[in-house]
Amino acid sequence: MRSLSCALVVFAVLAASEVRAAGGEPIRIGQVLPVTGEAAEAGRYHKYGAELAIEQVNKSGGIKGRKIELVQEDDKTTNPGAVAALQRLLEDKDMPAVIGSIRSTQVQAMLPTVKEAGIPFMIGGTNYGLTHQGNPWVFRFRPHDGFSAKVIARFAVEELNLKKVAVIHSTDAFGSGGRDMVVKALGELKAQPVLVQGFNNGEKDFTAILTALRQSGADGLITYFTFSTDNGIFAKQLKQLGIKATWIGSPAIVAIDGRKLAGDAALYIRDFSPEEIARLMLQLATSPDVRRSLIRAGHRRVKKFTWRETSRKTAELYENIIEHPVEVSLFQRSMFWNFMRGIRRPAGNSPN
Repeated sequence: MRSLSCALVVFAVLAASEVRAAGGEPIRIGQVLPVTGEAAEAGRYHKYGAELAIEQVNKSGGIKGRKIELVQEDDKTTNPGAVAALQRLLEDKDMPAVIGSIRSTQVQAMLPTVKEAGIPFMIGGTNYGLTHQGNPWVFRFRPHDGFSAKVIARFAVEELNLKKVAVIHSTDAFGSGGRDMVVKALGELKAQPVLVQGFNNGEKDFTAILTALRQSGADGLITYFTFSTDNGIFAKQLKQLGIKATWIGSPAIVAIDGRKLAGDAALYIRDFSPEEIARLMLQLATSPDVRRSLIRAGHRRVKKFTWRETSRKTAELYENIIEHPVEVSLFQRSMFWNFMRGIRRPAGNSPN
């Protein structure tokens, strides 16, 4: 869904601005994504999401009557691969924009090339610094880790009432950035972590880290894993060592390939499996205790939501975005308002 929403916004921006492709030919949009390497499983969803967005736009008549054509390049889940993929796309001088990676490490590696090329670059990487380096060509379509870290920390401390929290993270741009933000958020809640430990991507043996985790006495665990394969291996070894801690993780914790590796170390509902749905329905039909528990929880939950409150919060959100835009340069803000007003940016304008 991230790739789909990102792609749709790219096309909306292009519809409100000049595009550099000539005549009535298709508008070629670039996409850098992992087709091979550690993140290939996730890359399939980036590919499908972008292609679905293009299909929707083209069925609606394209952009100013012109169809969209997606040009995809494999970043091989490596920094050199990402830079090389971007450079191949930039050989097309008529390409008006590029959809980048959702992985902060690869995005960080591509940023100097993006700035030099002066081409709009849409990213999903969450490292805080990616959009705070003075590069006006970078547009992020996910909250940065400063937001998610605060939510994770508050949930751990205020909702779960965890007393001793450990932080385990990958040492790349994503993991280190997440670590910095969540440690800061925990500190603001007077809940300094009892352990902060990093690991290199592709780690196969987490014994040393898990031993330190056990010795720390942590009752809660916050993780920032870049790759879900690492996440799955970690989960298996965590269970094998019998460590009991409430675990809150970054998105890799629920990725499909990580689930496969985790096996029975984690419990998931497979939404698209008829057998799983049947099993859960049977459990609900035959277990009065489960039904009563869910009904009570549902009644408690529903009291927190009303149409009036939803309307108020929605209006408040939009007002806050308009009055206090986050991560938006003056150039980007101008582009946003031009789009909202349906005003075309004059050709030749530059952010400088």
